[in-house]
Amino acid sequence: MHAPHPSRTARLLDPAAEPAAASFRVDDGFLRRMRASCVDRSVRRLTLSYTVGLLLIAALTVGAYLRVEGALRQQRSDAAVINVAGKQRMLSQRITKAAMAMAGGASVGEGGAGFGSELREAIAAFELGHTALTVGNDAVGVPPTVDAEAVSRIRRLGPSFEALVAAAEAIADGADPKVHLPVLLAEQAQFLPEQDALVSRFATLSRAKVARLEADHAWLLWITLGLLLAEAVLVFAPAARAMRRQLQILHEAGEIMSHEAKHDALTGLANRNALLQHLEVLLHAAHGDAQEEVAVYFLDFDRFKAINDSLGHEAGDRLLKEIASRARVLMDDPRVGRLEAFRLGGDEFVLVLHGRSIGHEIRPLADRALVLFGQPCVLDGHPCVSTASIGIATASGPRPGDASRTRTASELLRNADLAMMQAKAAGKARYMVFDETMYRYAQRRQRLEHDLREAVDTDRLGVRYLPIVSADHSGLVAVEAIARWDHPQLGLLEDAELLEVATDAGLVHELSDRVLRRVSVEVAAAAAAPNAAPLPWIHLNVSRAEASHPAFPDRLAAALVDCPPLAGRLCLEFAEDNLGRGLDHFSGLVQRVSALGVKTCIDDLGGAHASLGDLARLGVDQIKIQPGVNSPDRLVDPLSLLVPRAVVAFARGVGVEVTATGVDCEPAVAVALDLGVEALQGLHFGGPGSLEEVLRRAAGSGGIRLAA
Repeated sequence: MHAPHPSRTARLLDPAAEPAAASFRVDDGFLRRMRASCVDRSVRRLTLSYTVGLLLIAALTVGAYLRVEGALRQQRSDAAVINVAGKQRMLSQRITKAAMAMAGGASVGEGGAGFGSELREAIAAFELGHTALTVGNDAVGVPPTVDAEAVSRIRRLGPSFEALVAAAEAIADGADPKVHLPVLLAEQAQFLPEQDALVSRFATLSRAKVARLEADHAWLLWITLGLLLAEAVLVFAPAARAMRRQLQILHEAGEIMSHEAKHDALTGLANRNALLQHLEVLLHAAHGDAQEEVAVYFLDFDRFKAINDSLGHEAGDRLLKEIASRARVLMDDPRVGRLEAFRLGGDEFVLVLHGRSIGHEIRPLADRALVLFGQPCVLDGHPCVSTASIGIATASGPRPGDASRTRTASELLRNADLAMMQAKAAGKARYMVFDETMYRYAQRRQRLEHDLREAVDTDRLGVRYLPIVSADHSGLVAVEAIARWDHPQLGLLEDAELLEVATDAGLVHELSDRVLRRVSVEVAAAAAAPNAAPLPWIHLNVSRAEASHPAFPDRLAAALVDCPPLAGRLCLEFAEDNLGRGLDHFSGLVQRVSALGVKTCIDDLGGAHASLGDLARLGVDQIKIQPGVNSPDRLVDPLSLLVPRAVVAFARGVGVEVTATGVDCEPAVAVALDLGVEALQGLHFGGPGSLEEVLRRAAGSGGIRLAA
């Protein structure tokens, strides 16, 4: 089982780490047009129209209120005038009655109040009413008379009023009633008709005002209806049209944004949002039909990043569009059932095949996809090939005994992603179908990454040493320090897996520092032991990630200063993939390390990154080869040794020592010696142990050496 990428493993296994739904991108020009449409002239005109309409309605309301309020005040004034004018007639009669009573010598009232006082009170009220009608009186709510006819009648009343008051006052003052009473009666006879005419005039004026108010009310009604009609035609109708336009714009914008939210802007394919929704619908349908099946193809394109980085992002975008175009070709293939294509982001695409009983179509479709996507694509005049690594996960309706049936879209997509990572780890340009072991393995790797981080932080890693013996029978010449981690539940991890987990978890630098410090402590202790023998060379493995770190030579130099016994006895082993950044880069690193008194060694030279002919340029001190004899019962084919023999001869010619590894049995020892190597390493000389244990075995009676 191959290790998936760490960040992807954590994302796939942790639901909380599920990436957010794919964001959508709306064209900038569309956004500008949308913003402009929301604040354009039509909106400003709409705002102005509403404002004018509201102001007109407010003005009309205020005007109507003021008009009605004025009419009410006038009505109150007219009522007060008519009341006062009517009382004047009653007061004149009251004066006459009191005067006649006094002329007869009678008195009234059981309280002894005479007609004299009553006469005087009536005269005072009579004079007050006449004054109010003439010049007005705010106390009784009577305004000054302004009507010309009413003023004329009041003036004509003046002589009669004055004569009537004078005669009444004379009688009240005790003058002979017989003299003044006839005058009083005569003046009253003239006063009353004029007073009645005045009251009638005031009543006529009041009725005229009421008639005007009724006419104004009708006009106000028609004006209000006209304003409302004008408002409807000039304001609300354009406002409604503008609102409909805005709603149409918003509706169109909503449709565009909804489309953008579910589609990839670059390729036009549906995106993760649409994929998850689509899968949920398909799974729901499958749960109700045992024959309904869904197959998810998770595609990740090999070398896409290299093409994108070397030719530029525009070329990378064109490649993505070409991938989408080829996906559409698959969708249009008449041999394929119902197939949809989606782009998740980056160079990740998904194909979804669904239908009834489609199991026989799943692998043929994957084969056609590998062929189609593996065809070259010309970008900026460069033919480029970006093959697809495909992971396949399937789901179907309920079937007897199927307890592991996929139930959610996220699970199905996760399973396809895990299968794709296994396809990529297995060599790329292939497909793999998901099975539960992949998920369990991913869980194990996630657990290992988490626990390794804790082990590094708490310094719970150990170091074991493998002996390396000289081919000239001189015994132990070196030991290879190997990090060891005994997991509490999973047991001892293999060296390769430990390095792989550390690299994936981003802990390779911390792991290397821990191992280097532990080796430094143990070497210093061994050198300080009583009667200590000369220390063998200490071989340390250096990963590509560690070797490519700019600060690696400086950290190494600091460690050698802290541990003087290690200086001059250290050899760094580099895996052949360290040459991936170029021979010149690696050669420069070897020179910096050699300047510190440290030897260098390449393990298994001759792979994809360098050839035997490059050995002289690298400047290393040693190389390691594996003759390939790992069983005492296996016959050695002489032809299989031609290449190792040539390697040893060439290395000797350029002054590079050769160590044979994997020497686990006596025939392997014989083959290694026949090849002419300088040193041998393998389980034949004992398994890994602590440095103290290996040194003790080497110093024992038998020692660690070749058989004589």
